[in-house]
Amino acid sequence: MGKVEAYIDGVVGLRRGDIIRIRRGIIDGSFLHVTEIENVTAGMTQQSQIDLWVFALPEEFVPPITGRVEGVDVIDDRTGFSLATGVSTEDNRFFSAGSFEEGQNVLRRLLEGETGGYIKILDPYTTKDTLDLLTSVRKGTRVEVLCDANFPRDNPAAATALRAALVTKARGLTEGGREVEVRFDASGKLHARYILTGIGGWLVDASLKDLGKRDANLSRLTDSSALEGRFNEQWNVARRE
Repeated sequence: MGKVEAYIDGVVGLRRGDIIRIRRGIIDGSFLHVTEIENVTAGMTQQSQIDLWVFALPEEFVPPITGRVEGVDVIDDRTGFSLATGVSTEDNRFFSAGSFEEGQNVLRRLLEGETGGYIKILDPYTTKDTLDLLTSVRKGTRVEVLCDANFPRDNPAAATALRAALVTKARGLTEGGREVEVRFDASGKLHARYILTGIGGWLVDASLKDLGKRDANLSRLTDSSALEGRFNEQWNVARRE
């Protein structure tokens, strides 16, 4: 995780919050002179408008330098920008059964990256193991976790004990510098599992704590606004304990 100060010759349509990959460039003191950039958010690639290789040979970055644009400044046909690195951008990731460690590591990397200041998680089958993943979240991040009030089903005593344990766990994470709140939906209609952040959303085929135990996908959403609106509706009527 870190920050890169960079610029590219020409006027590039970057916006604050865009996810980009820097594929080629030249180190220029404390700056990175970019020669090829891919804007993942906008779905386009742009190259420098000047033949830099006349003066220096650009380096190809493998893997690309990936991050979220924090600020943009255009001066004299040159686009300067600040990039917060550590962002997960893989659109679709398949985990075969038995790849539990890999699945949990990918979730942790997603959660520890740039999230735009907040994370919203819906997982009906949340346990303390789910909340353990939140130790990867940056301090100061607001995290909302929505789960089923009656899990495990057909065992009211166990469900009551689990709710109490989750509230205690969330309180401990908050005392550690993260703002974590758990709420409980009593409708019995929750099923999907997903993660929403200020820079995008991901659908998860499995409960977060189980990702990688069985065949499952982690898929990035092209537009998570409708899903986030639904989450907010459910969150506002969910129970606090």
